[in-house]
Amino acid sequence: MKILHVNYHASGGGAALAARRLHEELLRQGCDSRMLVVEGAGTFSDGVIRAGTRIRRVCRIMQRLEHLLLRLDGGSRNCLPRSLNLLRTGIAGAIRAERPDLVHLHWVNGAMFGVRELAGLGLPVVWTLHDGWAFCGCEHHHSAGDERFRSGYRSGSDFWNVWNWRRKLSCWRDWRFRSVAPSGWLMREAAESILLNRSRPVCIPNGVDLGLFSPGDRAEARRRLGIPEQGRMILFGAASVSDPNKGGPELLHALCALAARKECRDVTLLLLGRGELPEKLPFPVIPLGFVGEERRLAACYRAADLFVLASKYDNLPNMLIEAAACGTPLAAFDIGGISDIVIPGRNGFLAPPFDAAALADAIAAVLESPQKLGAEARAHAERHFDIRRSAEQYRALYEAVLRERR
Repeated sequence: MKILHVNYHASGGGAALAARRLHEELLRQGCDSRMLVVEGAGTFSDGVIRAGTRIRRVCRIMQRLEHLLLRLDGGSRNCLPRSLNLLRTGIAGAIRAERPDLVHLHWVNGAMFGVRELAGLGLPVVWTLHDGWAFCGCEHHHSAGDERFRSGYRSGSDFWNVWNWRRKLSCWRDWRFRSVAPSGWLMREAAESILLNRSRPVCIPNGVDLGLFSPGDRAEARRRLGIPEQGRMILFGAASVSDPNKGGPELLHALCALAARKECRDVTLLLLGRGELPEKLPFPVIPLGFVGEERRLAACYRAADLFVLASKYDNLPNMLIEAAACGTPLAAFDIGGISDIVIPGRNGFLAPPFDAAALADAIAAVLESPQKLGAEARAHAERHFDIRRSAEQYRALYEAVLRERR
């Protein structure tokens, strides 16, 4: 069984990371697994193929065109990414040239596919949804309260959303594939959507290497990072900590509320990721920068008393899974699939979306018993987020899809 994973980037973004980890685990389990990407293959492991120069050029041209067209749409108030996937790029031919038994799609935006081109692959397909683009119009996450993915984008002032949804409905009408969601929340949304309800969505969580991301000595981790060994430390991380969708302003307000509490004044904030928060913080800050090497990343989680995530939109964040696997308790807003990872009162606490005062309460509650919560965080990761189990579940799905095609 020859599997070809397809993702826009080899290493940039959460979808690329999840796809890479699955690909590498399938190789370890003896599967014939390869990965086709448009960008970034030089940073990757064995079995990666980068699309040809012509395809990469077409993608870049189409990205610029999509950007210009979407700027003309004044009807959408959604500040998150949008994609049209307007025209074929030829990547379907590159896929067929690899002669896979099954194609595993991951994040396929960045203009790498045309909508019609996706449906014309002519091969068995499993599609892992890393956001909601497949069942929305052109948005990667629908706006709060927008239920049109369930009822249909029949009308609206956001022209491109309506137009792209109708185009998907027409082009994908007879396309048969299986969809996978990493979180129960996204699986339910896909199953309730008009575009994907026939794809029989299943939930297979993203996994991590539990030997690599594992508990360890906190003092040793801090020495390795060159940070003080004493004191309580809160870790906040994102690919770009200055991205407003990662909740920097909400975190700032939560930390200000936390600083007013006498029992929480000895806290230091560790910042993991590129950029910096826009305003002065009420606690000492130690920037760790972007950390790509996974052993050092695990040390960052071990060094912290808790990991906090303040994202406004997310599916199943890799960072929360990694932190939990390292035995670090969690605090976050209750959005997307985060409740699959954070079990309130057991391995961390959740706050109602974007309530900074409630997030401060969640952080304070974790700081009261980090060891107990951290032990359960590790146990929960062992039960649900082992990359070996994820790969086994995918292999079973691949075999079922291929049996149906015979």
